[in-house]
Amino acid sequence: MSSISRQTSGYSYAFEPSLEPLSGQTIGQLIRECAEDSPDRTAVVSAHQHITKTYAELNSDANKLAIGLKGLGCGRGDRVGIWAINCYEWVVTQYATVKIGAIMVNVNPGYRANELQYAMNLVGCHTLICNQQFRTSNYCEILNNISPQLLQNNTDGNAIQCDKIPSLKNIIVINSGDDEPETAPKHIPRFNDVMAAVNDSRECVDDPTIQFDDPINIQFTSGTTGNPKAATLTHHNIIQNAYLVSKRSLEGLELNGLTVCIPNPLYHSFGSLVGSLLIALRRATMVLPAPVFNANKTLEAIDKYKCHMVYGTPTMFVDILACDLTKYNTSSLVRGIMGGSTFSPPLLDEIHERIPTCAHILIIYGATECSPVVTHISLNDSPERRLKSVGRPIEHVEIKIVEPTTGAIQPVGVSGKVCVRGHCTFLGYYNQPDQTDEVIDKSRCDMGFMDDSGYLYINGRIKDMIIRGGENIYPKEVEDFLMTHPSIAAAHVYHVFILVGIPDKRLGERLAAYIQLKADDALDTEAVKEYCKGKISHFKIPESIEFVPDFPRTVTGKVQKFKLRELAL
Repeated sequence: MSSISRQTSGYSYAFEPSLEPLSGQTIGQLIRECAEDSPDRTAVVSAHQHITKTYAELNSDANKLAIGLKGLGCGRGDRVGIWAINCYEWVVTQYATVKIGAIMVNVNPGYRANELQYAMNLVGCHTLICNQQFRTSNYCEILNNISPQLLQNNTDGNAIQCDKIPSLKNIIVINSGDDEPETAPKHIPRFNDVMAAVNDSRECVDDPTIQFDDPINIQFTSGTTGNPKAATLTHHNIIQNAYLVSKRSLEGLELNGLTVCIPNPLYHSFGSLVGSLLIALRRATMVLPAPVFNANKTLEAIDKYKCHMVYGTPTMFVDILACDLTKYNTSSLVRGIMGGSTFSPPLLDEIHERIPTCAHILIIYGATECSPVVTHISLNDSPERRLKSVGRPIEHVEIKIVEPTTGAIQPVGVSGKVCVRGHCTFLGYYNQPDQTDEVIDKSRCDMGFMDDSGYLYINGRIKDMIIRGGENIYPKEVEDFLMTHPSIAAAHVYHVFILVGIPDKRLGERLAAYIQLKADDALDTEAVKEYCKGKISHFKIPESIEFVPDFPRTVTGKVQKFKLRELAL
């Protein structure tokens, strides 16, 4: 249903109604139904592991792991961490935990000792499943750096007893690949051994008392500022979001045989929820091209498996376009889903130009706390809205724009704080009631405005808004303009708090821009400023401009703006 009803004419409130009721399904019921109605359909391809599994095989493996976890004392409500790169075992863990009512905790595979210890203690993790080694990361060595007790006590079926992480009772390591050494001590249980110990995977291990409102997944926020928070999601949050997003993402596509390339990290909600679960809901095939994002491996997978869709952040699409596309057959690719950070219209134009069969790049917008998608561009939206907005709310979701200080609903077209309500809203931050109350009270930290048809446009984060001499400046507006220069690949504009003694301290803040140029292009500071003159307001032209090869980023590709601010200061 496409019509939008607004609360009051002329004000920034939008609600997307639906003719479909919300579902009471759990994720355990979902994967069992996939195995029953589509047993021979390919569910997962892990290209780098040379693994292909049908829905029947995936469900069987999830049953085995679920029974194995129960045998280790893991049950309903217990937190099971998955600290791993993209792999088939990650997906098995996702479905095994839901069958016994355990809460899967997505742990960034880039975490080191301090970060891992913080995350494990915050959520009280009972069992940890992890890789042995990836590139320069030796996961058992990291565990040993936290405490040797973690590896010494995990023997002969005895539970771990560790003062540094008191809740942790079990560690399971994922088996190394054929060409990789087994670096974990031999007494540490292996993933495959835990499953192999189960004789009959046909046993139904789904707990019938599990409710769709039960917590089932903890996703850590990106941690671009301060320590990550543990956003807790339910079956209901995740199932509704994935299904309702799929109605727009897959609109007009033939679902039978649909193959989707997911280069995004599974520990992030874009990969595990909008990716893995959405694909299962539609009985499609998920292709994992590599353990971590690699543009060439992504293109290889699209070519080899004839993928119809590809997911990615703007950074991922930029990297894909930087490859020699003539080496790959991408003619099967007809659609892309982009989200995870702000995008620039020139990037969409370049995708259409370089990969002409990919007729539609659909933008999604949301947050981990919203399961994660809030708005979604539609197939038939106008070119103007597809290039500049992040779409309308998905079904059953409300959005309003309020004045940040007073909370009053803003008129259409006036920027303010983005507020969201609906089935997508998370339970809260695990063990962090004060921070939960704060975000529920303050809603999203994004700034945006709404047009008279309910389309949302994002200006940036509230904390990123620049006040220069009394003028409000939204960095994204300046960034998008700079991206129109043919030599600029990416730009990030930041405000710098002026220190005592700086001549222009009377303005309060000044603009600093960090710019990444396209390969082999040259540009200087004065040329950038000259390009801006007469095209944007004089107070929006950056005073300080630095050219950089890349930006400091999180593992998911988000720019860590606080690090650039530190450099600017």
